[in-house]
Amino acid sequence: MIDNFSGRALAVLAFLSLVACGSDDPASAPAGLELPLAADPMSTDHPFPTSRHLEGNHLRVPSWVLDPGLPAEAAKAHAVFSALGEQLGELSGVGITAPLFIPVRGEIDLTSLDGAVAVVDVAGGDPEEIDVTLVDDRIEVRPVVAWQQGHRYAVLVSGLRTPTGEPCRQSEGMRDRLDAELVPLVDDSVCVAFTFPVQALAPQVDALRAALANHAAAYPPQVTIETVRDALEVEGLEESQFVEKVAYGTFLAPEWRDENGLFVPERLEGEAPMVPLRVAVSLPRFRNKKEPVPLVIGLHGMGGEIDNTLPIYAELLGEYGFAYATIDGVAHGSRSLGGQPQLEIFKLSDLRFARDAFRQTLSDLYRFRQSMTAGVVIDRVPIAQTGIRWTGGSYGGIFGVMMSAFDEELEAAHVEGCGGPWSTILADSNMYEVVKLVFAGHAELGKADHALVDRAAHRFLELGQWLFDAGDPVGLAHQLTSRAQRPRMLMQYWVGEPVMPNSASVRLERAIGLPQNQAAHDSAGVWGVWGYDLEAWGVKPGNDDAHQSYWKIPEARAQAIQFLVSHGTEIHEPGG
Repeated sequence: MIDNFSGRALAVLAFLSLVACGSDDPASAPAGLELPLAADPMSTDHPFPTSRHLEGNHLRVPSWVLDPGLPAEAAKAHAVFSALGEQLGELSGVGITAPLFIPVRGEIDLTSLDGAVAVVDVAGGDPEEIDVTLVDDRIEVRPVVAWQQGHRYAVLVSGLRTPTGEPCRQSEGMRDRLDAELVPLVDDSVCVAFTFPVQALAPQVDALRAALANHAAAYPPQVTIETVRDALEVEGLEESQFVEKVAYGTFLAPEWRDENGLFVPERLEGEAPMVPLRVAVSLPRFRNKKEPVPLVIGLHGMGGEIDNTLPIYAELLGEYGFAYATIDGVAHGSRSLGGQPQLEIFKLSDLRFARDAFRQTLSDLYRFRQSMTAGVVIDRVPIAQTGIRWTGGSYGGIFGVMMSAFDEELEAAHVEGCGGPWSTILADSNMYEVVKLVFAGHAELGKADHALVDRAAHRFLELGQWLFDAGDPVGLAHQLTSRAQRPRMLMQYWVGEPVMPNSASVRLERAIGLPQNQAAHDSAGVWGVWGYDLEAWGVKPGNDDAHQSYWKIPEARAQAIQFLVSHGTEIHEPGG
């Protein structure tokens, strides 16, 4: 169901609604299909008008949305969702990748569901392409192409019937409660109508970029090299054929977060403390002695760090004359918080921590690229200041997409085994059972039945995604698709692997609009995605190790290397 999901510039939808097709009094309701309506049609839980969900620029999430059917005695679980609702209150609209729910009471003729729901931009245009399914007691609506951030959409339901042919009807007085922008869209055939706003993320991206520019002017980017070691002395490179040296040092980057790990708006608008971050750079053994060494940068996977990531990429890239440079992201390696990064980043008490950890790491990588192109010399070997490329997988692939969107100085990016949005990654992968276990413990639902825990965990992730959006690769997709000149990108993913679900990879692929499995050559740059069917390439797809398929399929590495060597102007058929 969620495989058929994607994105247009950066957004995907969300809101949940309920509305009636009969009178509030069941005894006087006309025959027809009923979509539940709050007892008080003007209560804050009611979707009419949309302004009731907004207080100024802040989102007020209806209480029923924050309750996935929890029993009254589940006090801690209710408190968890209440806290989440408070965190969502900082948003100016709903999340860009969350599902839309329309609760239903009674049976539906499934053949009438086809074409019954339409979603249109209230500013005009053709109806959006959507995926509509009936799940238990609700209709779920997901976009095939993502909604535009900062826009308002109208949802119109008509033509639904019961199995005996009774139609869905308008509730009494519905038109009187419509937002003004909906009035011209609703006629007698429409039984449900409501609007919802989608949060705008571009201003946050622009503010972060502007803040980095201000700090670059006050604190010019640079890398301080502190130690240079022979590659054969570095763990993981003891038998290296292609790496000569590995240099270690630091660079200064602004810290935008407070002691709770949340962005401080005042720091973005003024001064932020500068902190030293660790960096490592490899030098290839064989290179053109007359030219600066071309540079590829990257980031570790989730749970990785400099010391276990640099050796494998340094050796692969060193064969082709590239230097490789990398850092530790928030909660990883030299920046560890003392536990497993997965659990340290996704703090269930406040999901904004994860969002801001992602944003801080993106900021650090941008500052890192600036520093590496400011004239770094290692053992009298200069590092190229232009033509910088990226390679990385999984977590490192996700940040490769985000860096491509954020940093227009990055020439080309190869990313693999990655996807988005984060809620899809967590819910559709083999990590979900652990997610449920951790969530059940946090919400004290240990004695609840499995169906309730599953429903509550899913709702928590769906709503939490609204907070993740600002630190999500799909959230930055509009930065890629709105450029005058498209970025150069090759994305690879592994069909059938369980760690990075294909549903997440497909969502990211479609959000960017990448052509699939197409060889290309263009001096102006190319972009595309290649999905490798693991069984066809001799890899067992079902186990965790399949997530490392980049290192199991030589043809995939050859395709990526050719893309990087060509400065992002060629994508070859695997093995071609």
